[in-house]
Amino acid sequence: PRSASRTSLGADALGSVVRALVLADTHVSEGSTRQLPDQVWAAMSDVDVVLADVPIALVHETGTTAGRERRMQKWFPDARVVIFGHSHMPCNRWVDRQLLFNPGSSTWKRTAPSHTYGVLEFAAGEVIRHEIVAIAQRTA
Repeated sequence: PRSASRTSLGADALGSVVRALVLADTHVSEGSTRQLPDQVWAAMSDVDVVLADVPIALVHETGTTAGRERRMQKWFPDARVVIFGHSHMPCNRWVDRQLLFNPGSSTWKRTAPSHTYGVLEFAAGEVIRHEIVAIAQRTA
């Protein structure tokens, strides 16, 4: 199996931009028939994985869509970015000064339009890029 381990470095050690690949709800485990797509492995080749100088909250479940924005601001008032999963539905939305970011799923899209993953880039303590990337349709 492939490995995606990285060394933890701060933004200064990496240069001016730190890139994170965001995956959620892959449902890939030992013995699973699900595999990460080659496109995701390729995207990992230039990922630093360490998030520096930006307050980030990670949570699996945020509750229902209705009221999510208010709930996340209450749960994580100091977080600049809230990364979540569970629904498999991509979300990439600023609410006031907080980014709500769900990368969707690279292996099990459920009702989402496509399989996806997320890319976040940070520089000088700010989010400079936040993108949901659709994975090219797999061929047999």
